[in-house]
Amino acid sequence: MVIFGKTGVGKSATGNTILMEKVFQSSLSVSSVTKVCKRESGKVEDQKLEVIDTPGLFNTELSEEQVKAEIAKCVMYASPGPHVFLIILRPDRFTKEEEDTVKILQKLFGEQAACYTMALFTRGDDLEADNVSIETVIGKNKVLSDFLKQCKGAYHVFNNRKVDPVQVRELLEKIKTMVEGNGGSYFTNEMFQEAEKSVQKKDKPQKDRDDRRLKKEKQAKMKLQGALDCEWRRRERSNTQPPSQVNRFLLFISFVKQHGGLHREDRLQI
Repeated sequence: MVIFGKTGVGKSATGNTILMEKVFQSSLSVSSVTKVCKRESGKVEDQKLEVIDTPGLFNTELSEEQVKAEIAKCVMYASPGPHVFLIILRPDRFTKEEEDTVKILQKLFGEQAACYTMALFTRGDDLEADNVSIETVIGKNKVLSDFLKQCKGAYHVFNNRKVDPVQVRELLEKIKTMVEGNGGSYFTNEMFQEAEKSVQKKDKPQKDRDDRRLKKEKQAKMKLQGALDCEWRRRERSNTQPPSQVNRFLLFISFVKQHGGLHREDRLQI
């Protein structure tokens, strides 16, 4: 199983709860403890389990592309493939970022990923203390309810503060039901490769447009620079005094206006 979620929701702690031992580094922090995918295994009630912890989505220390690239490796770590993607959520906090999690997974792994996805709520101890059921929380939050529909309605609740074989057993039973619903199969590397091809196919027209735009911008910049250098050399030859930085800047501004201005990245360099 592969664990996903926003930084700080308790992904690593959930992995420890599932394996019923502390194998993943976990701490209360606004920054992500997990920077790369990490796989750990264990035996729970005579069943061998493999859990893969991933860097937090919307990581505060890694770029979005770095996080996605690392998460994509989880399929290889889980070879021949994971049976379930567990999205870790807090019942008291469901933001736009959490809402986008399934979409991110589908973009990375394809539409089929939703069939292998389950929501796992942490803070079960808080729900117990407040005498509130997770069904009540879901029922009062339409956005959360719609989110769970993307996961085919599959969810479970954990109390990460205690070692409880019952809550792990119930999770495994739900995963088993999901696997049976998927024909007994796991999410394969072939599915992932197919998803990659689909993403590349969708992105290719935009990439071609970006490449053409960058080429035009580069040509225009080179043309402007060439004209500016030529004019500056001409003025240097006709003037015995060294050109001042102010005159150089004024000449540059004049040429920029004549050639249609600068792009944003060039303005930043100036």
